[in-house]
Amino acid sequence: MTPTQVPPSPPWPWRLWAAACTALWGLALAWWLALLLAWAALQWWIVPRADAWRIALEAAATRALGVRTSLQRLEVAGGGLTPHLILHGLRLHDAQGREALHVPQAQVVLSPRALLTLGLEQLVIDGLDVQVRRRADGRILVAGIELSADASQRSLADWLLAQREVVLRGARIEWIDEQRPHAPPLVLHDVLALARNSGWRHELRLDATPPPGWGQRLSWRARFTQPPWQLERGDWRRWSGPWYLEAPQLEAAPWAQAVDLTPWGLRSLQGRGALRAWGELRAGHWEALIADVRVEGVQVRWSGAAREPLALAHAHGRIEARRDGPRVQWRTQGLALRAADGADWPRGDVELSYTLDDQGDWRAWSVRADRLDLDVLQRLGRVLPLGAASRWLEALRPRGLAQGLELHWQAPPQPGQPARWSGRARVHRLALAAGEAPAEPGRWGRPGVEGMDADVELDERGGRASVALRRGAVILPGGLEEPRLPLEELTAQVRWRLDGHGPEVEVTELRLANADLQGQGRLRWRAARPAPSAPTSHGPGVLDLDVRLSRVEGSRVVRYLPLAVGPDTRAYLKAAIRSGRASDVRFQVQGDLAHFPFAQPQQGTFAVRARLHDVTLDYAPRDLLPAGQPSWPMLQGLQAELRIDGTRLEVRDARGGVAGLPSLRVASAQAQIPDLLAAAPRLQVQGVVRGPAVEALRFVAQSPVRGYTGGALDAAQASGAVEVALELAMPLDHVEDTRVRGQVRLAGNDLRLHTNAPTLRELRGTLDFTEQGFRVAQASARLLGGELRFSGGLQPGDEGQVRFQGQGVATAAGLAASPDWAWARWLGAAAQGEARYTVALQVQGGDLDLTVDSDLRGLALNLPAPLTKPASAPWPLRVTVQPLPAARDGAPRDRLQLRLQGETLPGAGLRAEYEREHRAGRVLVRRGRLGLGTDGPAWPDDGVLAVLRLPTLDADAWQARIAGGGGAELTASDAASYLPTRYDVRVDQLRWAGRTFEALGLSGARQGELWRLTVAAPQLEGRVEWDAAQSRVTARLARLRLPPGADVEVERLAAQPRALPAIDLVVDDLELGGRALGRLELRAVNQDAEAGGGARPWRLETLQLTLPEARLSAHGHWAPTAALTGPNQAVSARRTTLQLRLEIDDAGALLQRLGWAGALRGGRGRLQGQLDWLGSPLSLHTPTLAGELELELQRGQFLKADPGLAKLLGVLSLQSLPRRLALDFRDVFSEGFAFDRVRGHVQLARGVASTRDLQMRGVNAAVLMEGSADLVRETADLTAVIVPELNAGTASLLAALVNPATGLGTFLAQLVLRQPLQAAATQTYRISGPWDDPHVERLPRPAPETSLPISERTP
Repeated sequence: MTPTQVPPSPPWPWRLWAAACTALWGLALAWWLALLLAWAALQWWIVPRADAWRIALEAAATRALGVRTSLQRLEVAGGGLTPHLILHGLRLHDAQGREALHVPQAQVVLSPRALLTLGLEQLVIDGLDVQVRRRADGRILVAGIELSADASQRSLADWLLAQREVVLRGARIEWIDEQRPHAPPLVLHDVLALARNSGWRHELRLDATPPPGWGQRLSWRARFTQPPWQLERGDWRRWSGPWYLEAPQLEAAPWAQAVDLTPWGLRSLQGRGALRAWGELRAGHWEALIADVRVEGVQVRWSGAAREPLALAHAHGRIEARRDGPRVQWRTQGLALRAADGADWPRGDVELSYTLDDQGDWRAWSVRADRLDLDVLQRLGRVLPLGAASRWLEALRPRGLAQGLELHWQAPPQPGQPARWSGRARVHRLALAAGEAPAEPGRWGRPGVEGMDADVELDERGGRASVALRRGAVILPGGLEEPRLPLEELTAQVRWRLDGHGPEVEVTELRLANADLQGQGRLRWRAARPAPSAPTSHGPGVLDLDVRLSRVEGSRVVRYLPLAVGPDTRAYLKAAIRSGRASDVRFQVQGDLAHFPFAQPQQGTFAVRARLHDVTLDYAPRDLLPAGQPSWPMLQGLQAELRIDGTRLEVRDARGGVAGLPSLRVASAQAQIPDLLAAAPRLQVQGVVRGPAVEALRFVAQSPVRGYTGGALDAAQASGAVEVALELAMPLDHVEDTRVRGQVRLAGNDLRLHTNAPTLRELRGTLDFTEQGFRVAQASARLLGGELRFSGGLQPGDEGQVRFQGQGVATAAGLAASPDWAWARWLGAAAQGEARYTVALQVQGGDLDLTVDSDLRGLALNLPAPLTKPASAPWPLRVTVQPLPAARDGAPRDRLQLRLQGETLPGAGLRAEYEREHRAGRVLVRRGRLGLGTDGPAWPDDGVLAVLRLPTLDADAWQARIAGGGGAELTASDAASYLPTRYDVRVDQLRWAGRTFEALGLSGARQGELWRLTVAAPQLEGRVEWDAAQSRVTARLARLRLPPGADVEVERLAAQPRALPAIDLVVDDLELGGRALGRLELRAVNQDAEAGGGARPWRLETLQLTLPEARLSAHGHWAPTAALTGPNQAVSARRTTLQLRLEIDDAGALLQRLGWAGALRGGRGRLQGQLDWLGSPLSLHTPTLAGELELELQRGQFLKADPGLAKLLGVLSLQSLPRRLALDFRDVFSEGFAFDRVRGHVQLARGVASTRDLQMRGVNAAVLMEGSADLVRETADLTAVIVPELNAGTASLLAALVNPATGLGTFLAQLVLRQPLQAAATQTYRISGPWDDPHVERLPRPAPETSLPISERTP
């Protein structure tokens, strides 16, 4: 049989699980049974008897709430599973029995579930008005009932939060915080509060309307949980969970006063705007906050130390804040801010974390930003309590753009310990402000930078950075006079370390360039190690710098010199180096900067080496010289070597030119400052300048050497090459104490010291000068043909007076070859031999005092008397030039005096004095006086007065000497100003123009080129005015005696083109060649020559000669002609042409006045016509005489004529007829023909006069003539018709038929036909041959013509 199989027993875990399930089912069944019993009790026992339970409820509520509670009435409002109860008149009383809270009506919903917990399903309270107060000690009272942590006091809160749902509707809640006594009460109206509680979860909602001015209606919601082990439901300080707040409009200021901002690190808050916020509460403390804000007019004051509040005009974006214990973290997303000053803060996500201590101060902070404008960081440093970092930000004032920025800072763990910090970022266009320059000289402040790009990592122990700078700057306060160094480019790798010994910086791969320089280098710097007795180092540190520059702008070198170089030295170098460039520059510094620039070699190395090119150097800067002191000419185009070793600065082997004097060259110059740090640094300069003497003199005139030489070379002129050696010793702190030593070397130069001084030729010697004066030991030169040796100078104690003394020899050849004085050349041409002289010269302040003495022994003068001097005769001569007070406008003035005495000189000899002004290189004579043969005249007010008293004067000889010995040059040069402008001349005997004038007196004045003279002599007397500029003579003479041959002088003047002046002449008594010609009025002008040049026509405008016997008026011209009239006649001979009219009162007397006496008696009439001839108006040239005359005389008689021109009149008077013819005309012609009228026309050509109608009518006869007379050969060829017993018919026929057109033939024919008797008595003669013995031939009577043209008959 098979044994029975026993099933296996289940494992014990399964058995345990089965037992647990059985127990749970039992408990669930028991809970439901209890719920069923509670519901039954509620429905059938409690609700029906509700009002009976009022007393019990009051007692239960009093026990639960801990305060006495009373209920006026209890009413059942509904049934079912959840019956409703309405409580009327619910009151809570405080410990003193006063009513603390009154609820007019409350609605209670009951349920079996709530009964199991002895609670309510729902509590709804309407119209609640409650005051919540926090006392100064922190206790909170609600409706006067204190809420505290004590279990008995927390029962009300526990009970409320244990109910399933509590609702407040239409409530008014007032919050009063006595811990903030200045905060206004917060009163919330129309409050809707909801609390749903389920176990450990609490859902809360609060909607309320704040007071006016606080904003619009708020809505706050939260979902909190409490720890499971927390039995007190009302202890919210352990709650955790999210919350949400929505405020469409808020005014921050009243809320900030009502709410405690200390947990947020805030002290005050202002602003308005909209807010949506989410938060997280953990264990009763806020943990997170997210807010979407749009606010304006924000001002935030932090509880920590901040320089100024955060002030925003506008802001919108998201702000996140999280708190983990004391640590607070703020973040922004898309936050846009506009500061109150109008500046827009760039967008960027920034994270700020900080940790607060118990006092609310920041113990640590950190900033992170993906992109941050550092200017914002600077602003945050002012408005956030960042502690020491705020001070750093204020000091550094960062600007630029940072990417990937991280900054961390932690306060020192213990007082006295350093803070910990770190950071990293990539920055663009970084700018960091430099620190203040230390007050201690030689110390450098914190450097700054502008426009730098860098990748930076740093912490409290050190850091590194890759630096690149474009168009930026580096600021080095305290180290340089101009701390800001603009840079076009700078790149470098920088590392630094911070330890207990101080910072250490290393810069490698340094490259830099700007407008001043370009180069590369390296540097290492560390703080100086403290002395054993000193806790810390205060020195500027130890520097190892090596920079090589390929280009440096010379004028900017000074800005790179450290301030350790003294201010006087820097000021000098800054003013001295005007321009230039340097190359191959090496700048080395090694050693402790406390000893910079290392006066002792063992202290360190400071060395600069450079080649200088095209440097303009103002080695004695005018900006540093005392006011009014002349400056030294600058040097330009210098090539030199610059060396700085420690405190010694040198410029070696400088070569170049002088500014403004391009031909002067600096042959070799050295300059040095032996000690840059000396209390009184000194500049020492040595150099040699070579070049043309003209520019060397300008160098002297433009430099202080002018003062050292007393201005002796101010007006000097020179030629040739000159060398000037110069040494300067200049204290840079007292440049007025400069010491100067130099030498001007002359080797065969030509030099003229003054415009009044002669040229010193082949001048050899040296001029040594110092700042106190100068000296010429012994110099020689050629002057006036001989050698001059002189010495002198300006010595201390001479009070600025330059003195020279010399002696020399002047030769006649030297005088004749003088390039300086026209008078010397003129005098030398008339001199022979040589003479010695001495000279003394003094110059002070530009004034010249000169004395020249000589006896002229050995020098002969071949001049007309009275200046004829034999060589052996001593004639003492003294010439002096003495300064006078300056003119009103400052022009220098002097007086020139000349005294000459000789045995042949009349009276006191020759004396001349002139007062002169010197202007613009010219010498102007203001007044003077000249005397010869007299003691000397008085000074005139202006001009030059000459007084001459001479027994004899040969004007012809002086005129010849002046004309042949350079006299024209005298009058054309400046020497003309020495000529007299006023005259007073008395000469006993004057020889002029080959004639002798006795007792000549002449006085007058010259004004420029206008001469006005008064002349008195037997030959002439009157006033004469000569205008040389207009070439015009105006004369008013009482008498004028012109001797024979005066016409020759006129011809001589006319032979010179343009020499003949315009004339306005009036002579009351004119005598020409011994004949008195009465009153003469003459006006004539020179006309401009036609194109092609040549002599000018002399136009005679008016010629009037008034005699007792006649009056002549004429006009015409005296003009050049090209006709040749003789073998020696000039092509440019002048021809006189006159239109004349002679009114005759007594022709006989007129001819007698003209030298033809006895030719004519009586006769009154006129003569007019036109004449011309070659020659002057004063000389009638008969061979060229031409023209036409018309003559008419009445009542006169021809007389027997003497030989000469009157012989022609004898021919005309028929004196020869009685001797040649046996006729009966003796009574008519033997004593000359008496006429009633003479008239006719005469044509002249080449000295031959011809007529066809000459009529002479007398009482008994009439004579008609035609033919010609040769005035040159004195011959005639005439035909004369004599008509005796002239009657009326004959007279009328004569008047009608005799004219130039008809002639004698026609007249005779008519006479025969009309009056045959008269014709029979008429005789015809031909007169020919010479005038003095003419041949007379009677011609046969013409045959009568029977028939004549009707036109020729007389009616």
